[in-house]
Amino acid sequence: MLLLSGPLLLCVLGDLFVMPVLWAGVLIALSITCYGLNRPAVGVGLGLAAVFVRELALPYCLLAVGLAWRSGQRRELRWWLLGLAAWGAFYAAHCLRVAELIQPGDRAHAHGWVQFGGAAFVLATVQINAYLLLLPQWVAALCFAAAMCGFAGWSTPLGLRCGLTVCLYVITLGAVGQEFNQYWGALVAPLWCFGLARFPASLRDLWTAAHWVRIARPQSASC
Repeated sequence: MLLLSGPLLLCVLGDLFVMPVLWAGVLIALSITCYGLNRPAVGVGLGLAAVFVRELALPYCLLAVGLAWRSGQRRELRWWLLGLAAWGAFYAAHCLRVAELIQPGDRAHAHGWVQFGGAAFVLATVQINAYLLLLPQWVAALCFAAAMCGFAGWSTPLGLRCGLTVCLYVITLGAVGQEFNQYWGALVAPLWCFGLARFPASLRDLWTAAHWVRIARPQSASC
């Protein structure tokens, strides 16, 4: 809970609550948590709410569709597909409305969204946390490494869903996003806390495995 207070504080600081990306990140985290509590229907609903709030939640929804198909959850898969179809209609109407408001003299960004910012941009997005924003970036780098280690050792369905979501966004943010899009990190900010919470257990498992390898090697050599 202490770790989660970092990203969640941003929802109540100043006027940041008007940013849809913050709430999309909260909804993604809640959706994954509901899967961990064996409440897939609620998880689907929260995941779809996230993409309606901000289209940047679409990668998570597509991942959830893939996991539902892979695990043979046909009913859940139908929920996702129906919800995404409704969102597609909603987003198409949104795009048509925005297109009507664009004037001939309006200028788009000089550069496209595909910037391949790599690790530097990914670490900048990891800093979207009330605490990490006040600390040097190398602290965010350590948190990133520790969280990824935590996800790697979290061998449960919940850990798989959470870890795959984070990895998907790390890959995406490594390629897409301009410098001022650092705030996109709010999409996965709560999930980093889950990985950090799992880090001690993963480190313990790694230490135990290394200990048994050291014991087994002399026995193998004597044989």
